[in-house]
Amino acid sequence: LYTYSGQYSDTLRTYLQLREGPVFELIAEHNLYTSVADKLVALCDFDVAETVKMLVENTDKIPPAEVVAQLAAHPQYQLAYLHALDERDIAAAADYHKLLIELYATYEPGKLMAFLKRSNSYSLDDALKTCEQHRLYPEMAFVLQRMGSTHEALALIVNRVGDIRMALEFA
Repeated sequence: LYTYSGQYSDTLRTYLQLREGPVFELIAEHNLYTSVADKLVALCDFDVAETVKMLVENTDKIPPAEVVAQLAAHPQYQLAYLHALDERDIAAAADYHKLLIELYATYEPGKLMAFLKRSNSYSLDDALKTCEQHRLYPEMAFVLQRMGSTHEALALIVNRVGDIRMALEFA
């Protein structure tokens, strides 16, 4: 009934409450981005992949700062969003690289090394501290190498990682 009477925001709210319906089609078709700007957690609960895709494609309508702030209590949603944003436009995500390092280290450490190698928009000291806290030794060695502490990085690989092949490649 809401749809037929043109009350698309009410239609959207109902779809989200029921957790079914063509939510993302409705948003795109009726340009409801301002209506969803305060419903990002509900959208992620509905379908995180589609929400992230929509948000990354519409940073002009819903700015990254607003998204990151709203998802602050849901770090895994933040990670999904920032990861996708960084892959699409590294410059748009540059302000959040410190946060992204912390999120990767906590929730997806396997993706951290690739990020550290690809980005230059983070503090090496902060990255090193985060890697130390999470005992991510190969990542620590990489950061130490970027800081110019190659001897310390090599010692870390030999003593903590215990991977001779990695040490040889490093040397």
